[in-house]
Amino acid sequence: MYVCDWVHSFLTGQTVSLKMGTHTSAPCAVHNGMPQGSPLSPILSALYMASLLDMAMCWSHKDLMLYVDDGAIYAILATTQAAVTSALMGYEEVLCWLTANGLSADPGKTELITFKKKCTNTDLIGGQIWGGCYANPQAKCLNITTVTSVKYLGVYITHDLNWTKHVDTMVNHTRSSIRGLSVLSNSI
Repeated sequence: MYVCDWVHSFLTGQTVSLKMGTHTSAPCAVHNGMPQGSPLSPILSALYMASLLDMAMCWSHKDLMLYVDDGAIYAILATTQAAVTSALMGYEEVLCWLTANGLSADPGKTELITFKKKCTNTDLIGGQIWGGCYANPQAKCLNITTVTSVKYLGVYITHDLNWTKHVDTMVNHTRSSIRGLSVLSNSI
């Protein structure tokens, strides 16, 4: 009971201020969500999402991975089309769970990527998948297009599992950070 009271006090009565340059806004009340940057946020998120992960435990040939507010569903089946269909069915279940629990997924950040073993007979694994369709809880059919790369937890993954895009992105990020870096050195 003490833990529930403590979590309740942590999540209620929160305020936020915006700072731009030297100006700081007046505090505004936050009515939902968890404070960003708090070390407790990932722990409370994991507790809240535990039943979603529990639901996914009974899935067959697919699984759900979550880290705070990032998630991925992966499916492994004999054909690419079967894997895509299975992953989209799992996504529909996740969307229903999210809606029932006061959460939502951003369709603009939802991506589909397929990986397949190199095979001389493409009929055995299926051809190129250009996308799919899934129903959201409002029973609207939404299309999702297949992409050639995704960013998951800061790592760029390409459909052919070539790490060049990730390495190039990290090198460019590092170069731009170094360009803006000033160094003051003093020898004693």
